[in-house]
Amino acid sequence: MLIIPNPFAAPLDVEGRPMGRTLVDPAHPRPFEIYGGKLARKVLRHENEEDLDRKKARSIDMREARVKAIAEVRMRPTRVTLSQYVRERVLSGDLIAADLETALACGMSRKDFLPPIDVLRRAMTARLAEWRATHDPTDLPAIHNFVLVAEGAEIKLCPAPKLTVAAPIAPSDPPAPAVDDSEQAPPPRAESPAALPASAP
Repeated sequence: MLIIPNPFAAPLDVEGRPMGRTLVDPAHPRPFEIYGGKLARKVLRHENEEDLDRKKARSIDMREARVKAIAEVRMRPTRVTLSQYVRERVLSGDLIAADLETALACGMSRKDFLPPIDVLRRAMTARLAEWRATHDPTDLPAIHNFVLVAEGAEIKLCPAPKLTVAAPIAPSDPPAPAVDDSEQAPPPRAESPAALPASAP
């Protein structure tokens, strides 16, 4: 069976990035792994630790390290063994059936099966709508300007292409209207001196 992890199965994190991840079947020999990726641990420093003087630093138990789990998920087909756990995760949307065969094996109907990229785009749109409903309009999520693109069998988040706007064309002076000489009236004819009345003496 082929499945694709759905990073949009959970709300976006505080920076507006997808954080959905699904642990592998607990019956798996290594149950603390995730489908389609891996978990990484990051040790966080105490806030303003560098600004603390020695007296304040002694009041902090430096042994209490804060650890943040980071999921690195790739949206590409992963082969798994079909189990009840996998079926439930596919039907809940945590995992996505990569092909029709997997969808049918998990209990989906043919009409309910959608291409994985369509499922991911719908899920991404829903998470962005949730973000906008709960954040200030100026607080944009990290993925606000990204789109999902299929590259072979893998689906990736890529920056949206920039739209190029054509520069406006400056209007040119309209051409002068043509003049038809044939329609112009002939100039007045000068009268001869003989035709002029004689002046009084």
